[in-house]
Amino acid sequence: MIGPQGVLDVANMTGRLKQRFAGLEEVGQQVHLQWVIYFPWVPEQGRFRGETVFSIRHLDS
Repeated sequence: MIGPQGVLDVANMTGRLKQRFAGLEEVGQQVHLQWVIYFPWVPEQGRFRGETVFSIRHLDS
């Protein structure tokens, strides 16, 4: 979603963990995660101010 406050992105990720990642312990297992990422817009500067990852959650297979 793009709006005057910035960009909000929802990314679904599927992969097999090779090592611990983001607090997940399922090494060797396939995981399905959802990330919610926010890119805040700073109108005074006319640019984005980095990115913030708000949450990670398991998705059903």
